[in-house]
Amino acid sequence: QALTGKRSFSFKVDKSPANLALTDKLLATLDPSMPAELPLYSTNLRNAKLTIQQVAPSDWPAFYQAIQKLRQEHYDPKKPLQLPGKLLSKQTLTIKDQTDTLITTPIALGQWLKEGKFGHLLVLVEAGEATVKPTNNDSPLQPQLVWVQGTQLSLDAYSYPDKILAWGGDLLTAKPVSNLALSLHSSTSPTTQTQT
Repeated sequence: QALTGKRSFSFKVDKSPANLALTDKLLATLDPSMPAELPLYSTNLRNAKLTIQQVAPSDWPAFYQAIQKLRQEHYDPKKPLQLPGKLLSKQTLTIKDQTDTLITTPIALGQWLKEGKFGHLLVLVEAGEATVKPTNNDSPLQPQLVWVQGTQLSLDAYSYPDKILAWGGDLLTAKPVSNLALSLHSSTSPTTQTQT
């Protein structure tokens, strides 16, 4: 059947709901050749709440429990998330918002790292003021939590039924590192094992 004549159609498009995201990984390793920054991705947000915690590898089990609680339970913004480590900063992060546009905001971390590059941090980002009114179908935005490490070492490992083969290298040169001490940390308990 042939169509003839002109037809005009109108579509009503609503604004996108507010959105917030960091990396989808639990552990983010900073590039030692680049500024110590973590990108924050957002849509239709004017600001966000930023919390920085200083942590050590022994804090991993507590961090893992916080992640599990955040993912498995319904988020209640009235109940602050309990984080391990030492509080370094709690501030409001301003976002240069553009309506219905994905915005990348770099979170500068160098001031909390040794020599601006080395150390372990927890980065927690919670949604602030949205530029769009939420609908009844919109769920509260989940806080974004990630462990960030600044190091010059890379690590690869392969697990066997009775042992783990691991080797380390330099992130900048890709050369192997000899006499490297490695510690195994459980995700559920503070028990560690160290080998060289």
